[in-house]
Amino acid sequence: MSATVLFVDDEVRILAAIKRMLRQENYKKIFVSRAIEALEIIEKEPVQVLVTDLRMPEMDGLALIRKVKEKRPEIVCIILTAYSQVPTLLAAINQGDVFRYLTKPWNSEEDFKKVIQEAIACYAQQEEQKNLIKRLTLQTRAMRNTLERYEKRLKNYHQQHKIILHHFTTYIEPAFKKLISEKNLKEYTEIKQQFEEFKRLLTSQEFSQ
Repeated sequence: MSATVLFVDDEVRILAAIKRMLRQENYKKIFVSRAIEALEIIEKEPVQVLVTDLRMPEMDGLALIRKVKEKRPEIVCIILTAYSQVPTLLAAINQGDVFRYLTKPWNSEEDFKKVIQEAIACYAQQEEQKNLIKRLTLQTRAMRNTLERYEKRLKNYHQQHKIILHHFTTYIEPAFKKLISEKNLKEYTEIKQQFEEFKRLLTSQEFSQ
């Protein structure tokens, strides 16, 4: 699926110039001249990158970006600005709200295109990391559930072992010893060996842990 890039500028001639410059770029491009239109587009379209002018009459670019981040924090934002406005952007860039800024008029079409491509790549990387975290979370949850089931099964196993051992030592062992004492031991050698082996298994450290 190709990316969608939304361009916002109140100057129609700027939007027209960007449209001409990017006509051969392989991603969907949407152009609007008002911030309110951009917010409506964000609600309906799977926008990955927002490129907005800094100074606009109804709502400036930074205010627009703040509103966009409230709705869609994953969108990568780029500011279009004049050289004299660059200091205004430093705080927003440092806070991570703005990915890059592009000056207008721009000196190089290739640099302009490169920044857009970097923003698209940044969005893709963010989504990949998000999906990885989601997969790891699901795997961790599944592993925890498996361990809990195993622990429950092991607990039941230990309880059953204690019941068997109690029954053995309380009823079977005394009866068997009495039987041995009353009969010829030679006739019960094999039975006794089996009895002792069974007892050893029940009481062994390995079995009872």
